[in-house]
Amino acid sequence: LKSIWPALNSPQWGACLGQAFWLEFGLLSFSYLMTLVAIVWFHSRISLDFFYVIVWVLTFSHLLSTLLLLMWVLGVATTLCRVVLMLRRTLQMARKEENSTAVQSLLACRRRSFWQAIGFVASLATTFVLFKVAWSESVQSWDHAYLRGLEHLHIPSFSFAVAQSINSVVNVVGVILLSKAYNIFKPGSVRPPALSWTPSRFGCQVSSRSRMRHDRDADAGTAKGSDWEAMTEELASRGISLSDLLEFYSSLGVCIMPSFQPDVHTTNDVVRLGIIPRTASACSSYAEFVNHGKKVMPKKMVTHNWQNLFRDLLATVIADALGEHNFELIAELLSDKDGVGVLEETLRVQGRLQETYWICAFSVNQHASICGGNPNGDIDPVTRIPHPTCNCNAPKFFNKDPPLNAHGESIKCEMNKFDDMMAFLARKDPNFTEVIAVDANLNLFSRAWCMAELAEARRMG
Repeated sequence: LKSIWPALNSPQWGACLGQAFWLEFGLLSFSYLMTLVAIVWFHSRISLDFFYVIVWVLTFSHLLSTLLLLMWVLGVATTLCRVVLMLRRTLQMARKEENSTAVQSLLACRRRSFWQAIGFVASLATTFVLFKVAWSESVQSWDHAYLRGLEHLHIPSFSFAVAQSINSVVNVVGVILLSKAYNIFKPGSVRPPALSWTPSRFGCQVSSRSRMRHDRDADAGTAKGSDWEAMTEELASRGISLSDLLEFYSSLGVCIMPSFQPDVHTTNDVVRLGIIPRTASACSSYAEFVNHGKKVMPKKMVTHNWQNLFRDLLATVIADALGEHNFELIAELLSDKDGVGVLEETLRVQGRLQETYWICAFSVNQHASICGGNPNGDIDPVTRIPHPTCNCNAPKFFNKDPPLNAHGESIKCEMNKFDDMMAFLARKDPNFTEVIAVDANLNLFSRAWCMAELAEARRMG
């Protein structure tokens, strides 16, 4: 279902729709089987007792399958409506910001959603036509058997077979429209590579082509030298839990960064005014600081824009942990202390507080890079005081600072290894994923660093 409706990324909702679909499929298959049993039974002229049991079973299974179909239809229709409403709202925001690139992209998304809706409505219409034909055939069959004898119960006629065939064809077209598979038929489109799947106990294993790609990534990391690889692995082990993130957020405006206002301060402000001062004594990343030097492997990496509100960044992470596809409500809850408590309790009940993420603001050691200067003259938007610089005197390493590897890249720099780190984490954990924290103004897509991370994630699949 996730491949058919990409905007619906809630695991619980997708699983519910999927289970309803397969249960309905199983009930219908069972009904057809029971119908064939009834026909064979009465053509053999055996007692009627078992027949009435079959009738009741068929009636119940048909009613239940109809109810499940209606539930499934409502679920899919609700999902499509949510997608369309989100696109409409985002389009209004993009037009208000006069962001022509975003407007064009959103209009293209709206057109694809329109075709998805056509596929859904067409599939639904033919399904109801099939239901009407099947009901008519069933009534005629049982009436005929009642008037002339049960041995005259017969298989549905040719019209039912035609309706079933048409319904199957339209359903295939509907799936093509819903999944956007029609794009591969366009001239110049890139067709997906053939995958060789290996059956396993729980489904399918990764194809050999994916393993070859991971092997190439491993070879690329090794080619840059053992010191580079060791630094990459060390950087990758700086995950931070949701519990620690919420504890840090709760301290903002109290004992950390007293001027903090959720709807004003960006991630850049919080790094300069909160994270760097808090870790100055240890001269380490915040993740290392709260993990007390222990290695914590993250399950997910967050791509985000430092000019985004810090509140929205945390809201995105929490939304991902809770299986939500929109962080708007969570951001509002993060705007006051009581809301933070509600979110923390929700995460605790769902067992998500120990979910680990890799976030550059927390996982990169700012004292080994940016803490010593304020080249853009950034100021606190509340107090209007320039961001302070740190006097930790820790050595700073940027991309061209020695020691260098064979490619002329700084080995000790922590900001030039994100692609190698992503590849390393993907090799370590097949379920490692990327979370994209899109800001309200869509500025993330204008940041070269963020786009490089997205490109690397797409390359790795």
